[in-house]
Formats: sequence, structure tokens, C-alpha cells
Amino acid sequence: MKKIFLFALLSSFGLTLTYGQQTNNQYSITDKLPNVIYKDLKDRDLAKIEVLGKLYSSETGLTLKTDNIKTVDASKEKQAIVIGIAADYKPDFITLSDLRKNYTNVQSDRIIFQIEDKIIQDDPNTVFVDISNIMTIFVSPVKFIGDLDDLYMVTLKVRNEKNMKDMNTIRIR
Repeated sequence: MKKIFLFALLSSFGLTLTYGQQTNNQYSITDKLPNVIYKDLKDRDLAKIEVLGKLYSSETGLTLKTDNIKTVDASKEKQAIVIGIAADYKPDFITLSDLRKNYTNVQSDRIIFQIEDKIIQDDPNTVFVDISNIMTIFVSPVKFIGDLDDLYMVTLKVRNEKNMKDMNTIRIR
């Protein structure tokens, strides 16, 4: 429940500032062609989160142990979501760049990071994850984009009940 509340706060706090709602009808059922919208995703203003007195990007919240989250409050003066955690929980934060160097054998800097189903669109040197709550790191080369031989997709799966159940399921093909 806390995780759902956290993501709802992150979404409403950040996405309403960036994308907003439009009142005019841009689409109709009789349209024959799709509308193409170009967005510069670097200009998005997502909420920061504060954990143990330090500010982190919103993606850091995806890797926190939800059982150890005690409070979630929105602070307008800090322009951040303040997350209170259990006293015995000490997140082991590491940047995505350090994660790549310490836990994978990928030498390329051309990496698309993904946490669960969310593609990370920030600098890997500024996005922190709680490495103690990462269950699996999937590394996949991306071969279908032109001449790029050194492009990789690194997907992080967080240790939670759903992911543990999925990983422990035996699949017969």
C-alpha cells in the first residue's frame, strides 16, 4: 500500500507539472492518421525524494524496501517527497554507473538502464539505487539499432514478493 501511495505521489507531483491536462479535443474516433508528438524528456520536472536527509531522484524510490518505509510526506518548501524509513533499515546507495562497473562486465558507456518497467532517462552518475534490494541484474546487448555494437540494456529487478514469485516459477516450454 505504501508503495502504491509513493508512486501515486511521485506521479502526481512530477507529471502534472510537466505534462498537464489539455482541454481541447485533439483526437476523434474518425481520425485516419496518428498525431506525432515530440517531447524532450530531459526537461521533465519529476519530484525529488528525501531519504535520511539527502535528496535523490525519484527513481531511487523504486529500489527502496517497501516494508521498511514508515512515512511518506510531501514537502513543498523542499520540493520533495520525504520518506521516513525504519531505524534498522540502512539503504546501501550506489549510482547506476558504479553498479555497472562493480556488478557487470559491460565496458561500454552506451547503456539504457531500466528499473522494473521504468526506463531511466537521467545521468547514470546521478541516479542512486539501493543495491541491497536489487534481486537481479539483466544485461542484454541491443543488436537491432544500426551499427551500434556496444549498446546494452541493463534491467534491475527489485527484491519483492511479486518478482520472487515470478523468478521461482518453473516454466515449461
